[in-house]
Amino acid sequence: MTPVYLPFSTIEVATAENLLRWFATITLYQPRISLLPEALAPWLSEGRIRTCIPVDDADGRLERALTICHRWAQERDLGRGGAAAFLRAQSPVTPLYDDEAVGRLRRQILSGGPSQKDTLPEDPVFDARLFLAMAEAYDRDSAQAARQLQALQALEMEVLQEMHAETQTNARIGPPTAALAAAEDRGALMTSERLRAWATLASQDVAAPALMVTDSRAVADELLEFCSGAPSDAPTATLEVSLEGIESADPDNRQAHLMSWLAETLTAEAPRARFTCVAAGLPQHTGEGPVLALHLLESCPTGHLLQRLLPRGVSPRWHAGSEQYSHGILAALHA
Repeated sequence: MTPVYLPFSTIEVATAENLLRWFATITLYQPRISLLPEALAPWLSEGRIRTCIPVDDADGRLERALTICHRWAQERDLGRGGAAAFLRAQSPVTPLYDDEAVGRLRRQILSGGPSQKDTLPEDPVFDARLFLAMAEAYDRDSAQAARQLQALQALEMEVLQEMHAETQTNARIGPPTAALAAAEDRGALMTSERLRAWATLASQDVAAPALMVTDSRAVADELLEFCSGAPSDAPTATLEVSLEGIESADPDNRQAHLMSWLAETLTAEAPRARFTCVAAGLPQHTGEGPVLALHLLESCPTGHLLQRLLPRGVSPRWHAGSEQYSHGILAALHA
C-alpha cells in the first residue's frame, strides 16, 4: 500500500521530507513528464518518490496545447489587435477568429446549429491533464514568487535592524513574515477543480490508490465535506500523530508498523474501534509541531470516493478486484 500524494503533480522538498519520515514511499501522479526540484533527486533515485503518468502524450497534443497557453499568457499587445491576431493564427483551435468565421457562423445559424465537423469532441481526460499541467506551472511560479518575497522581507529586516533597535524591528515586520509563510496553501485555489481533475487522471491508472495523502488543509476539508454528504460514507474518527521525536525512532520499524496498522484497519469489520485504539509505537500529538492527521472514511474505499468525483463519461481503468480494502483513509499533514 503506497500513499498517493494529491491533488498535485509535484511536491515541495519540506513536505516530502516530513512525509517520508512516516512512509517508505510516496507516489506522484503526473499529467506529463516534468522536472521535479533537484533536491528530490536522491529520493527519486532510491525509489522513495515514484512518479506515475497514467496517460502518455505520445501524439504531443498536450505539449502543443500548453505551448499555445503559454504564448497566450505572454501576449501583451491587447490594445492594438495583437490578441485577435494571435487567436486567428491558432485556427482551428480557436475557430471563431479565422478568416471564414463569419460565413461559418451564418451557415450554422441557418442550419439550426453547428455541424458535427464544426464541433470538437469532448475529452475530459485530456482536459484534466491540461488543467493539472497548467496548475503545476502556476504553483511553481507562485512558490518562486513567495520565496523571493520572503527573501526581500528578510533583507528588509536586516536593514531595519541596523537602523533601529532590534525589539522595534521584530515588532514591526516579524509577525507579517511568519503569517505569510503559515497562510500559504496552494490547494486553496480552485480546490474542487483540482480534485476532480486529479481524480480523472488517477482513474486512468491500472489500480485504485489505497491511501491518499495531502498537505493542503483546503483539500482535506473539501474531501471530508464531500464524504459527509452520505451518512454511511462519513468520516467517523480522526487520529492525530505527532512528528515530534521522529528522528530518534527507528524509521524502518516505525514505517512498517504504521503501514501494517493501516492495512489491518482498512479491512477490519469494526474500523472505528481499531482506529481509536492507537497501536503501540505511534507517538500521539502533544499540541506542538507538525501533525499527521489520519481521517477514517468508513465504508468508503478510496476508489469509490474518486469515482464519485469523476466527470460524466469517464470510467476508471482499474482492474477488477484491484481495490482490496473495505474502508478509506485520508492522511493530512498539517504544519
